[in-house]
Amino acid sequence: MRKPVKKRKGLPKQQAFLAAYCLTASVTRAAKATEIDRALHYRWLREDADYPRWFDQARKDAGGALVDEAVRRAHSGYLEPVIYKGELTYRELVDPETGEITRSKRPLAIRKYDNEMLRFLIKGFLPEYRDRSVDAQASGAAGLTWEEFVVMYRRTTVVKA
Repeated sequence: MRKPVKKRKGLPKQQAFLAAYCLTASVTRAAKATEIDRALHYRWLREDADYPRWFDQARKDAGGALVDEAVRRAHSGYLEPVIYKGELTYRELVDPETGEITRSKRPLAIRKYDNEMLRFLIKGFLPEYRDRSVDAQASGAAGLTWEEFVVMYRRTTVVKA
């Protein structure tokens, strides 16, 4: 016969906090989202035998989400709205039948890429690019500057918008 499982008083709060941490990657934001004092998280780390292991897994999950977002920004870019005189700008649409001018529903935006994030990711994935001297030798040997390498990389990579 199995022993009854002892219920843990703080378990639902811990689970809620860890779920929020996975989404936010921030102890402060997760504590605020779950309406607990952030000091409670640190107490759980000190006093709960299982919590440090759970938090370590949550940190890995949150880190994976951060890496995914970094890759998206470096690889696919992000849209930055076009602002003129402090206001969003819109494309003007002309009705061919009436000649009436209306504005588009979505504001104009420029796709931007984070080249520094791309550099950081490349150095993380390709160890031979981590050392600046190796980076300089590799780019010099190929006759490419870093910026030329990034442009070449973007031209050869298919990105779905």
